[in-house]
Amino acid sequence: MIPPYNIILRQATAADAREIVAGINEVCAEKHYFSTPHYIPTPQWEIALRSPERAPDHLLYVVENERKIIGAAQILPSGTIRGVGELGIFLLSRFRNRKIGTELVMAILDHAKLYYDDVVLFVLATNGRAIRCFKKCGFAEHSRRLHNYAHLGPREQIMMQMQ
Repeated sequence: MIPPYNIILRQATAADAREIVAGINEVCAEKHYFSTPHYIPTPQWEIALRSPERAPDHLLYVVENERKIIGAAQILPSGTIRGVGELGIFLLSRFRNRKIGTELVMAILDHAKLYYDDVVLFVLATNGRAIRCFKKCGFAEHSRRLHNYAHLGPREQIMMQMQ
């Protein structure tokens, strides 16, 4: 039986940073989804985590269950194309396959309309669950590339774009 969840979606605050990083590290430890073996700070991530008021276009949402962060989604400027944001998401394993990720992505995409003309994402070609989620949210495959994952080696990655 699936236990009931008390899910809350909201914009992250600086006070959430420690829990978000811990969640990222937990998913990284699965060695299946992220290109790094643990959270690696970048200037964009640090702004989104620690001073979101400085950059309102650095979107970061969390999903909570029983006041604990169980996942997060971010849309950060792509850095290469003006007006394009790049989406990333994590959800702790025990909360997957419950439509929580889809709700989280839809919530952040709704907010992204204020800042971005387009949103893209990169996902491992073998991550069928995430690909189905992203398609439900309006993404379609744009291209494929070989990406060198620090702990996995080269893997096929799909670039998806909003339709």
